[in-house]
Amino acid sequence: MRLRFFDDIQPVHRDLLAASAQTRPLPTGGILLQRGQRVEHLFVVETGTFEVVDSRTNPGTVLEVIAPGALAGGLPFLDGAPSHADVRALEPSTVRAWTHDHIHGLVERDAAFAADFHRAVARTLGHRYRALHGTLASGALSGGRSAATHQDLGRQARDHAAEVLYAWVEADERLRVDGTSSRARALIQIGMDHILGDITRWLTGLPDLQQRATAGAMISRELRPHLVRSTTGERTLDALGQAAGDPRLLAHVIRGEASGKGTFGHALDSLLLALPTFEAIRTRASQLVETGRSLLHPDRPSDLLVVHPNCGAVLVGLLMPMSIAGGSIRVMDGNQSVLGMVDAGLPRRPSRIQLTFEHADVAALALGRIDRSFEAHDTIVLDGILDHLPDRLAVSLITWCARQLVPGGTLLCSGLAPAPDALATDHIFGWPLVRRSPIALAGLVATVSGLRAEVVSQDAIGVVVRATPTVSR
Repeated sequence: MRLRFFDDIQPVHRDLLAASAQTRPLPTGGILLQRGQRVEHLFVVETGTFEVVDSRTNPGTVLEVIAPGALAGGLPFLDGAPSHADVRALEPSTVRAWTHDHIHGLVERDAAFAADFHRAVARTLGHRYRALHGTLASGALSGGRSAATHQDLGRQARDHAAEVLYAWVEADERLRVDGTSSRARALIQIGMDHILGDITRWLTGLPDLQQRATAGAMISRELRPHLVRSTTGERTLDALGQAAGDPRLLAHVIRGEASGKGTFGHALDSLLLALPTFEAIRTRASQLVETGRSLLHPDRPSDLLVVHPNCGAVLVGLLMPMSIAGGSIRVMDGNQSVLGMVDAGLPRRPSRIQLTFEHADVAALALGRIDRSFEAHDTIVLDGILDHLPDRLAVSLITWCARQLVPGGTLLCSGLAPAPDALATDHIFGWPLVRRSPIALAGLVATVSGLRAEVVSQDAIGVVVRATPTVSR
């Protein structure tokens, strides 16, 4: 099999690489690279195909398909950054693999090999960039914009980021001298105000989503060294790749206690936690717990299903009140590590509560690819998962939940409405969310046959909707 990556490498160096490669087979669905993890090997696809998937959404967004002969993981392999996406096999496949130390040794020892290798990598990544973003010179960026337009976008993004960095660099220097400096904290606030003000207005004025996403990513890269010093910034930009949000991030947001690396990181984190979106996540969690408690039966056991438990905050809030009359709680998520994290985080297991953790692919459930049926539940909670589902999949999941309710049961759904920090959260802080107004979310739930929906939250951004069957089931 001829590997196209080798086309720019002289035969002698090509043979050297071929002889030193490890061959790795992967089954269908096998993970070659995982988002957020360091890339320790360089891979070239030998047989089969792979898809590059942004797994922050549910279902994941396919960014690219890698065919035989193509490079996988080239850029993070070279610059040491974590992989930006999952790479998984679409069919039984094989790759050639070389360790970082092996490639580095060859490059250090042989200048001719180094020139061949870097030229091949540059050509491969350049071709992939053009395939993903369009041929800029021919104006493929969103309907005919030229390379000059893209360069201008980059220049404006860097200029905006520089305004933030001027304030934050000075703030950091002041805090290193005086950790109590009020001027430093004012400078951090100035930088944040610029993100939520001028930068957000600039992003809003761009003509389409692609340009906003591109511009936001450019600004994010410039600000990243400072953002990741806050715990919130670190967990939004270096998320674990959970399909519906990193539970560590959600736990930190709901706890609401600022932390970070050094005084600057701590101060920046306090501002991030005060953003409207994160305030709303805390508010809606409290509203879910309050509404859920009101639905518990005082004189008989209750039966609860939690689909996608987030960090477990709502589950913990309902666990102790429910233990008075007893009952059963089933917790369902598609990620086994999330279930383990939630289980480990419970303060204790009341003896009168039967607690079951169910590993099930919620995305496949929403897509209708699988079906799970349980004994009917008094209450079902969808906590935050609708933030990551388009309308069609959200309705499909709500329909499935409606079938699991007892007559007179209740479905609780949480969501997020549009907010002033939405563009910053989506494109700069790296946490894109599906937002619906309270009326829109209630209307979406009510489109499911047999459900009546009402908004029960008072917060304008953190939305909680309660739905009940209109007829006996």
